[in-house]
Amino acid sequence: MIPTPRRSSGIRLKPPWTRTAAALVAAAGLLLVAAACGSTPEAEATATPGLPPPVPTATPREAGATAVPTTTPTATPTPDPADRVPPTVAAPELSGRPGGFVGDLAPEFTAGATWLNSEPLTIAGLRGKVVLIDFWTYTCINCIRTMPFLREWHAKYEDLGLVIVGVHA
Repeated sequence: MIPTPRRSSGIRLKPPWTRTAAALVAAAGLLLVAAACGSTPEAEATATPGLPPPVPTATPREAGATAVPTTTPTATPTPDPADRVPPTVAAPELSGRPGGFVGDLAPEFTAGATWLNSEPLTIAGLRGKVVLIDFWTYTCINCIRTMPFLREWHAKYEDLGLVIVGVHA
């Protein structure tokens, strides 16, 4: 009589291609994360404020070679601080528009908004204070985790002028 084969321990072996597929999925995920963290061409093209734009210069490599322009910035000598003259250009006028520049007036809060924990605030009433604006929603786990810190800061710095304005989004 010939014995019939039995399953030894009931362990099911995975096909050899599953590890390869898992590695490919992980590599694709890392590639997507890396692509999402990249910058846009517009961001790369914007100049750094206060610095002159790069000046193309020709640098021929051989005597008969054509000049190839490069974008290496040229060095500008820095004047001695004693020789600096204060600027005579007037400061730009404050626009008071949202998304303005540092020093612009903040826009007034939207009229008709519902205020939950205080009387409606005005920009004039907040002048001279440190205002933290917290955008939150009740289903956001990060917003929920931030609440203890906001409460602690409010208790610690309210007497020094901290005002926290929560905006439910």
